[in-house]
Amino acid sequence: MQDYLSKFPDGIFRVPANYYLAQCAFNDGLDSIAREAYEFVASSGELSFRKQTVERLASLFYAEQNFQKAFFYYQQVLGLVGNADEGRRARLGLMRCAKSIQNTAVILQYAESLLQDEGLPGDWRTEALLNAARSAFELGDSANAKLYFTQVKNEVKGEAQAEASYVLSEFDWVTGKYQASNDEIFWMIDNLPSYPKWRWKSLILMAKNYAGLGDDFQANYTLDFVIDNADIENYSTEAQNYKSELALQREREAQQTVGVDSLSMDEFLQEEGDELDD
Repeated sequence: MQDYLSKFPDGIFRVPANYYLAQCAFNDGLDSIAREAYEFVASSGELSFRKQTVERLASLFYAEQNFQKAFFYYQQVLGLVGNADEGRRARLGLMRCAKSIQNTAVILQYAESLLQDEGLPGDWRTEALLNAARSAFELGDSANAKLYFTQVKNEVKGEAQAEASYVLSEFDWVTGKYQASNDEIFWMIDNLPSYPKWRWKSLILMAKNYAGLGDDFQANYTLDFVIDNADIENYSTEAQNYKSELALQREREAQQTVGVDSLSMDEFLQEEGDELDD
């Protein structure tokens, strides 16, 4: 093929010659030659080899970690799929490329598309579910983030389940459901004790819940436990910072209470004085 192309670069069979050159080069592990020849075929507009060509280009660029180019070709693959499995693979490739280039909205788009597919293999569903949950959370889509993280907690085992439990407890904390948040944390600590990152994060959140419930003794006790025992330094520091923040917050609240009480006493004395004058 290379001989033909070198002699007849503009020959009538240049497109099929480049395609078969690409196939042979790919089979021999000569990816750079294969990619160049496939790109020629893709840019020619010739339809005969288009589907196989863009599929191969998508996988080649993905393997080279050129995710922008891979995304471009996976989009073309998606428009040419002939069956459900090919469509799944194209959407999976698009989701993975979007993740690699940190396009959160597009990650969510293709993750949700995959999750609607009842024939999706289990490991792909897990991957799509995690991407959907994390992307929705990052985009501030609380409703969908909570929905997907609930599914992660119910369907996925291991550290992802601990992550989901923590995020769900954080949602409760944000909305002032402090006891519900602590209940979720207790469940996670009891059932998933092997993931220190999420354990320490959850204990700090537990302290915040206790503070929200007005139980500063338990809040400080929990923070002291993290400070003294956390084997990941930044969580010990975070606990210490929150303990100082909580103490300062309570001091300000006490000062405000004293100020209000003093104002009330001044008003009372003024009223008493007015009555005596009368």
